[in-house]
Amino acid sequence: MEHAQGGCGDGCMNRAMRYECTQETCPCGAECSNRRLQVGSTVATASVDCGRKGVGVIVLEEVDIGRFIVN
Repeated sequence: MEHAQGGCGDGCMNRAMRYECTQETCPCGAECSNRRLQVGSTVATASVDCGRKGVGVIVLEEVDIGRFIVN
């Protein structure tokens, strides 16, 4: 397993298999960068009325290309 300084690198087996690491089992511990859902990084959002299509969600801040967002 490859672990870069500051978190799991591209060679992390869990990342390659699209699994999240856990703080307890990853050698990087709290520094692991493969825990996006567990850490819960968020973006400011708002609900908007989309007429006949229902309700939509928009972001209220700049979002970097490739950033992981969960609604």
